[in-house]
Amino acid sequence: MKKLMFLSLCLVALTAMGQSKYCLTYADFISDNWQECNVQEFVKESQKRIDKQKSLGIEVDKYDLQTELYLPKTGNKKTDKYLLKNAIMIMHNDSLYVNCSNFYVRNTRLGNCFAKGYRMKDCDRILFRTTLLRSEAVSRVGAARYLFGVVGHVVATNTINRNARCYILNMNSETVELVDEKLMLGLLSGSNELSEQYKQEESKTKEHADIVMDYLKKAGLW
Repeated sequence: MKKLMFLSLCLVALTAMGQSKYCLTYADFISDNWQECNVQEFVKESQKRIDKQKSLGIEVDKYDLQTELYLPKTGNKKTDKYLLKNAIMIMHNDSLYVNCSNFYVRNTRLGNCFAKGYRMKDCDRILFRTTLLRSEAVSRVGAARYLFGVVGHVVATNTINRNARCYILNMNSETVELVDEKLMLGLLSGSNELSEQYKQEESKTKEHADIVMDYLKKAGLW
């Protein structure tokens, strides 16, 4: 009985390890050429700041709580750094994570982190959602405050810091696009009903990740 239990535990451990894999190139991803890795979990990029704020007994910053940037944790710092530097995709427990390192969209750096991704129906594109790096968000808030005073500061804080946006990675051209209203209407062009519904969404929220993903899901695009 003890031997059987030990073998069962070993099997569970091996299965858990086998649930993580990564790709080094987009071609590898398209051809389903993965390499195994031992990622134990993905944690928020802001987790250290959150833990520190909690230990000090202060209110946790809302931006840190709402960030959608993640880092892989294997239990080995060298392996973590290797994956962050080299893995373009990681599959962990049936969830896909896209490496945003070196992604610049409209002069904005997305971050040296991973974001949750979803393969689109055409197979060559990945839809992913993320928030800005804190440094990018803070710099934009600073610019808005400089240009528009306190009102600009408040607007920037509410519209940039706290809202995830969607992006589409084209693996053939290795380009990344922000999913804005114009792109959404193009993606929904196959359904007049969905296109008209989307046009009626509030301008302040129609490009938020939750709304974008909901419409693209209804359109059967991912």
